[in-house]
Amino acid sequence: MSDRTPGEYRREGLSGKTIAALVALVVLVIFVFQNRDRANVDFLFWDVEARLWVVIVIAAVLGFVIGWFLGRSRRGKD
Repeated sequence: MSDRTPGEYRREGLSGKTIAALVALVVLVIFVFQNRDRANVDFLFWDVEARLWVVIVIAAVLGFVIGWFLGRSRRGKD
């Protein structure tokens, strides 16, 4: 006898969401390694010279955090 209820199935392997996240991570890493030069960065009142890869990583982390919290707030409303 099986422990599964009718209509339930067992998922094996990586989900589509996980594969998409891994592909995005690989693309981000390649993008970071190809942009290691210095650049002038203007943000609000600050004007700094920074490595492009640092700016890219900060933007990616901020995007992840914003997406994480937006996803959590949507799940809470369901």
